[in-house]
Amino acid sequence: MTHCIINAVGVDGLSIMTKNIRGYMKILVRNLARSTTEAELKDLFQAFGNVQSCQLVFDSVSGESKGFGFVDMPKAGEAKVALKTLNNKEVAGNKIRVKKAENKKAP
Repeated sequence: MTHCIINAVGVDGLSIMTKNIRGYMKILVRNLARSTTEAELKDLFQAFGNVQSCQLVFDSVSGESKGFGFVDMPKAGEAKVALKTLNNKEVAGNKIRVKKAENKKAP
């Protein structure tokens, strides 16, 4: 099983590091409606294949969604189709932006 390890919360909102596993892809989804749930995000991506995990990012003070999240898909081919199909798609009134997440080291 692949795990996302959250190292530290930095100025950029979240610093992440993931294990590099052949075929595995972590996807960054931005410009989500604040009302979007993790279940809705997972359902959106499951149309393209297996979703290993899905996580929205919340403000630590207000507890409200920051409007972005991460989706982990174990098969890169399925993830690439999801990226291409969902990027700039309107979801809950917002045009979402979808791209491969970049690994960042904690400061």
